Amino acid sequence: MTDTAGTAVIEAEPGALNAYQFGLGTADFVVCNGCGAYMGAFFDDAGTGYATLNINVFDNRLGFSQPAASANYTTEDVEGRKARRRARWTPATLKNLT
Repeated sequence: MTDTAGTAVIEAEPGALNAYQFGLGTADFVVCNGCGAYMGAFFDDAGTGYATLNINVFDNRLGFSQPAASANYTTEDVEGRKARRRARWTPATLKNLT
């Protein structure tokens, strides 16, 4: 889930979240250390953060009505991926990841 007009703060107790990078290494994929759930992804662009969040971990997830859409980004290069994230992801801050 993203909202370019919104803001997000990804915050947890120290050590509760872990991050992994895959593929092009342009984002941190955030996972709960307790249950292993994928929480979302965070992209830092020269000090400005952007995120996409997994709506399935929200308490009020049933209040969202937009259906999930599949996507394939395998043809993107690093700059194309960063540009898409700047344009489409939610402005965000990541706190207490480690």
